This record gives sequence, C-alpha cells and structure tokens, in this order.
Amino acid sequence: MGTNRRYADKIDARIAERTGGHEDSPVTLPHQAYGPRPIEWTQARPPVWVWVQWRDRAAERVRGYVKGYNDRVCIVAIEGPGGGWEIVVWRPAVSHRSTQ
Repeated sequence: MGTNRRYADKIDARIAERTGGHEDSPVTLPHQAYGPRPIEWTQARPPVWVWVQWRDRAAERVRGYVKGYNDRVCIVAIEGPGGGWEIVVWRPAVSHRSTQ
C-alpha cells in the first residue's frame, strides 16, 4: 500500500467518524426555490407523507411533519438513517397523512 493511499484511508475514517458515518443524506431545495412569498411557520406540525430524494439511493415516500410552507415549497421534518433532518421539498411532493 502506498503512502498516499494509507493517508487517504485515515482521512476517510476521520470524516466518517465526524459525520457519524452517514453519507446518505436527503436532497433539499436551495433557498432560491422558495419564491417571493414568505414561509408560513406552523406550530401544529401536521403529519404528512413526503417524497424524499436521497443522494445515493432512489426517492422514497416517508412520514414527516410540516414545519413551514408557502405556495411553492414545504419545510418538513423527517426521520431517517442516522437521525432526523429538516428538508425543503416542492409542495406537490407532500400529502396529508392521518395520525393513525
């Protein structure tokens, strides 16, 4: 094994240790996608189904809770491998979910 490869492996191990080893994180929309209307924040956190795109795997429909929204996007809290995330998705990617 060459010196460069040995150091690369150590660096990769440190990065995985710092990030919890979870490279698979959801894709979120940039701030520019929000549009001109402000985000309306909700205290109720209604339960929803949301289509989430992942960096290294196919999109999937998961349970989540709406934290804020406007006419274009929704900010949704979801649970996934390695913990929870707050992501921004297009509004049509979200549908109401019963609490059952």
